[in-house]
Amino acid sequence: MTNQANKTPGTNKIGLLTEIARNARLAWRLLSDGRVSTMTKLIIPGLAIAYILSPIDLIPDALLGLGQLDDLALLALAVKFFIDLCPTDVVREHRNMMAGVMPPEPTPRPAEKADTVVDAEYRVIE
Repeated sequence: MTNQANKTPGTNKIGLLTEIARNARLAWRLLSDGRVSTMTKLIIPGLAIAYILSPIDLIPDALLGLGQLDDLALLALAVKFFIDLCPTDVVREHRNMMAGVMPPEPTPRPAEKADTVVDAEYRVIE
């Protein structure tokens, strides 16, 4: 039997909640990263917040429980879509840092020769 068959039914819920929390942390980190474009940061989170705050809903909030579920589902989809639109190398780097894996050291550029001479003329332009 595989390991999946031995899991109890409640274990998948814990995994799902953990994944949602991990994606929320990742999205927060990506929002503060300068390598992610400003348009991506404004459009997806902005539309999600506008939908959640708007009085128009797919399922009215008056239906206790169901009305809030569509807001939560949209929020989870917006976080997932935002992460998918971010550059993959930036997302991978943040996932690795959250997992405790240090990014690889950048390869050093070859040092310039000390005996390199730049011979040029200059003139002052007024």
